[in-house]
Amino acid sequence: VWDVASQKKTLEYTGHRSFGVLAVSFSPDGQRIASGGFDSLVRIWNAENGSEVAVSSRDVHDERIHDVEFSRDGKMVGSVSGDRTLRIWDSSNGGIIDVIKGHASYVWSLSFHPDGRSVATASADGTAKIWDIPVYKVGFSSKGSSLRRHNRECLWVKGINGVRTVALNKEGTILAYNLNHQIVLWDLVNDRELSKLSGHSNGVTSILFFDNDRKIATSSMDNSVKIWDVAKERPILSLDSHTDPNVVLAINY
Repeated sequence: VWDVASQKKTLEYTGHRSFGVLAVSFSPDGQRIASGGFDSLVRIWNAENGSEVAVSSRDVHDERIHDVEFSRDGKMVGSVSGDRTLRIWDSSNGGIIDVIKGHASYVWSLSFHPDGRSVATASADGTAKIWDIPVYKVGFSSKGSSLRRHNRECLWVKGINGVRTVALNKEGTILAYNLNHQIVLWDLVNDRELSKLSGHSNGVTSILFFDNDRKIATSSMDNSVKIWDVAKERPILSLDSHTDPNVVLAINY
C-alpha cells in the first residue's frame, strides 16, 4: 500500500504463495483489502495494520485468480479465475457462499451491481454476463456488438482477447465492457447499446466509472491510460508515458 501524497510505501502484506498477486481491491469503507493471485486463494487484510482477517479455506479456485472485488456493502467478495468460475465469499470469515459456472474459458474481470444482487463478468470466451444473486442464473449475455437475453443465441466477439473487462456504473443502469480496443456502453434498462468509445489502438484491459458516472478511465495494452467524457463520447486526457513491454493491466481511483 502506497501513500499518494508522499509516494512512499506504508504497508506490505505477506501471505500469498507461489508467483505473486494479480488482483487487489479496497472495501467500500477502506478498512479492508482483498487480494488474489497465483496461489488461487482469496485473502482479506486489515488495511491499517496489515494483519490477515480471513482467507478462503474450501471450494477454492483451481487456477490463478484474475480479479477480486468487494460488493458495495462490503459483505461479500467476488473472485474470478482461469478455472472459468465466479466465486462469492463471505468477507467476514472467507467462507464460500456460492460457485457460479457458465463461462467456456478464462474469466478475467467482475463488477458488482450497486444493490449487491447481481454481478457482471467478462471472459475470454467472448462474452460479458450478468448473474443474479442468490439465484445465480444468467440475466444477460453479450457476444459481439449487442447484449442479449441469455435464452437467445448470440454472436461471438471477433477478437483474439474476448471480453477482458467489465464495469457497472454507480446506479447499475449501464454496463461497460471492451470489444477489443473499443469500449461498449450498454443501457441495461432499455436493453440497447448507447455508444462505442474508440481511441485505444490495442485491447482494453480495465474500465472504471468515476465522477458520478460522467467520466470513464480505461487502461490498455497500447500502454496508455485514457479519461473519457461519457456524454461527449471522446477522450479528454491520455497518459502515454508507459513504454513497452510495460502493458497497463489495471487502474483504480
